[in-house]
Order: sequence, then C-alpha cells, then structure tokens
Amino acid sequence: MGAPSYTPPPSKALTAGVSRHRLLQDLQHKQGELERAYHEALQIHRNARETLQRVEELFSQMLLMMEAKRRQVKEQVSLHQKNQLRRVQQLQDSLQADIAEQKSSLAELDPLDTEQEVVDASPSPKLVLEPSGGPSFSEKVGSAVLALVLSVQAPLLLFSSPEPEPSTRAAFLCI
Repeated sequence: MGAPSYTPPPSKALTAGVSRHRLLQDLQHKQGELERAYHEALQIHRNARETLQRVEELFSQMLLMMEAKRRQVKEQVSLHQKNQLRRVQQLQDSLQADIAEQKSSLAELDPLDTEQEVVDASPSPKLVLEPSGGPSFSEKVGSAVLALVLSVQAPLLLFSSPEPEPSTRAAFLCI
C-alpha cells in the first residue's frame, strides 16, 4: 500500500475550539438540569400546598362528623334515659295500684288483723337492673364511638409516609 499518512498535531486554536464547544455543551446541560430542578421544586411546593389543603378540609369534615355524632349520642342517651324512667315509673304506678288493691282486699277480709300484717308499701328506692340478653345501651354507644374513632384514623393513614425524608440533595434528586 502506500506510506502512512502524516497527521500533524492539532493546533492550539483547534484544541481550544473543541474545549470551548465541550464546555458550552456542559454548561447548557447543567443549565437544563438546573431548570428541571427549579420546576421540580415548584411542583413539590404545589403538591405540598394541595396536600395541606386536602388535609385541612379532611380534618374540618372529621370535626363536623364528630360534632354531629356527639350530638346524636347525646340525644340517644337522653331518649334512652327518658324511656327507661318512663318504664320504671309505669312499673312503680302498677305496683302501687296492686298494693293498694291488695290492701283493700285484705281490709275487706278481716278489718282488725290487716293493720298488723300490712307492710308499708312505699316504693323502694332500689332499682335492680337485669341484663336484657342483648347489648346494653352503653355498649352500643361505646361501639359507635369506636367506629367513629376508626373512621377518623383511616384518612390519617393515607397521609402518613412510611418512607423517611431524604437527608441529602442527591437523595432528594434521586441521583
């Protein structure tokens, strides 16, 4: 073949041009990365604001729900108390009527002996509570409150982060 061709060493101007071109490319690349990081930071701020707004709305709704539930439970307790007192009053009235009737019957049978045998029939202040077989009212209220607490905690779990926050810039940018 022929003799090897001779290539002269690159001139300083050519080397400087290549270096300048590489530096410009690196500069443009880093400026692009900086622009992307700036937009990512804006997006992070926007997401944080939106998340805080959703959390505030959620907590406001939960507070309203809790207040409504509190009023509902208060009304249920009051209604239950009135119903139970009405039932007890009816029982007392019925017992007093029965006692009066029995006293009357005893008085008709033997008017002289009844005075010694008849016991004072004033209503007893003791109240015996027997289980009704089903859950008690306080158990129902307790389970309703537990259900409300669980419903309040469920949305909080949506916003909890199991992953730790990045501690370095590189970790934050996932480099």
